[in-house]
Amino acid sequence: MSNTPIELKGSSFTLSVVHLHDAKPEVIRQALEDKIAQAPAFLKHAPVVVNVSDLEGPVNWKRLQQAVVSTGLRIVGISGCKDAELKAEIERAGLPLLN
Repeated sequence: MSNTPIELKGSSFTLSVVHLHDAKPEVIRQALEDKIAQAPAFLKHAPVVVNVSDLEGPVNWKRLQQAVVSTGLRIVGISGCKDAELKAEIERAGLPLLN
């Protein structure tokens, strides 16, 4: 038994990555619902990383985040973010940037 109350260690996990190719929340939500319907046992409440590298132009992150979360997926982090303004929005939402 350890003498300290916590131990911080590195670890690796396999996570699904949702690559967003469209910034319209309603399009993303419908596409995710369709995908989840194909494998509900595997994807229901699944932790996912959201990759935003293909998004261009203005992005309403709050609406996009809500579209993903409304499907039951659980966002554990965001990858591929190059835009400083979008990074700031994501950080304000309390999500980690994984780059």
